[in-house]
Amino acid sequence: MNRVLSIILSCLFFISCAGVTRELSNIKLAKKLNNSGNAIFYTRHWYVELKDDQTYLGSATLRLRRAEGDFANLTNEEWKELKDVIGIMQKAARRAFLATNYNWSCLMNHAFKSPLPIPLVHIHFHPRYESDRVFAGITFSDKEFVEHYKPYTQRRVPSDAQRKIINAYKREIEHLQKEYPDLEIGS
Repeated sequence: MNRVLSIILSCLFFISCAGVTRELSNIKLAKKLNNSGNAIFYTRHWYVELKDDQTYLGSATLRLRRAEGDFANLTNEEWKELKDVIGIMQKAARRAFLATNYNWSCLMNHAFKSPLPIPLVHIHFHPRYESDRVFAGITFSDKEFVEHYKPYTQRRVPSDAQRKIINAYKREIEHLQKEYPDLEIGS
């Protein structure tokens, strides 16, 4: 009986530690997701950052600014704001880089590689191009145009080129703010 009780108490202890660890990890991740150093802009509910992988010029990630792992739990205000953020990103990419089209994806798979998965709502944005684009002295070729974008590529560009891409977005977003008067945009 003592052995069974010991096992039960050990299990309860592990479960409670896992819950605390998961909550602390959620808090740390949420804080990290709001300040990567590659910020393009943020709103009350969304944080937009340039992806390190620039296989597709201007690729970015939109992240919810709170720890939430299920799109079904977004508030009406978060959904409305997301619609505006998507509109801003598409218009800014078209104006700054002459994007032809856009791919949006939300896979949420990687969190589940961890023994204690902590999925966080985020969306990948990939501007697409029917012909080569040269930006900051770098040629970007979208070899898969008219096909699905190629995930998990790792085309990194120098940090000065990243900064120029971010600044190009910021210039366009500054002009676009007039079209979204109810949206508070920070950078």
